[in-house]
Amino acid sequence: AQEVEERIKNGDEKARQVTQVRSVFRSVSEHTLQSDPDEIGISYSLDDKDILAETARTGEFQVGIEWDDRLTKKPNQDLMSGRKGQVAYFIPVKREDRVLAVLATGSMIEEKETMLHQVQVMQPLLDQIAIALEHARLYEEIQKEIKDRTLAERTLQARLCQQAVVAELGQYALADSEIIDLMDLTVARIAETLNVEYCKVLQWLPDDDIMLLRAGVGWKEGLVGRANVPAGQDSQAGY
Repeated sequence: AQEVEERIKNGDEKARQVTQVRSVFRSVSEHTLQSDPDEIGISYSLDDKDILAETARTGEFQVGIEWDDRLTKKPNQDLMSGRKGQVAYFIPVKREDRVLAVLATGSMIEEKETMLHQVQVMQPLLDQIAIALEHARLYEEIQKEIKDRTLAERTLQARLCQQAVVAELGQYALADSEIIDLMDLTVARIAETLNVEYCKVLQWLPDDDIMLLRAGVGWKEGLVGRANVPAGQDSQAGY
């Protein structure tokens, strides 16, 4: 059965590399598609001598007849023998002068002229693919910008809330308030600001070597002022 190998690879100009994102083998006789996961994720530097990198770098259509040293960095006799009678085509998918992807496929050598004609015929389709890829890239950039902006706004809002809480606690402390009242207000504001269920203040009692729960929110009624934990390293607080 004649096997036609199709690969789609994406170019990354910022990282100056091209990465294989899909690999499919189509059996003409069986009319089936099979994926090759071992091929996914392989990357090449745009400065590499690999034929894929050359296509992405130059934007020129490349044809490799039978064995071509640019097909792999590690040639061996099996690979070279397996290429006999075959032709590889590396087709740039471009938007204006920018290479967005590379489509790699192949045929038997007697089908070369037919394949070259088909590549010419499918150029309008490749142009549409390029537009779709460009739109997808722009969409991802916009989504990332929105996400970054939203995160920045949330971070700023959180910092403003924290500063407001610090200012409130400072004013409360200067008002000759009782220390226990300041502790109660502190744990309440911290829990609200951090959006957590529990918060506590433990007082170390050296004579008994324990930590007393002096103030807290979220704990069972009756524990504040009574519950204690060991002050040694075996407890979380003591450690």
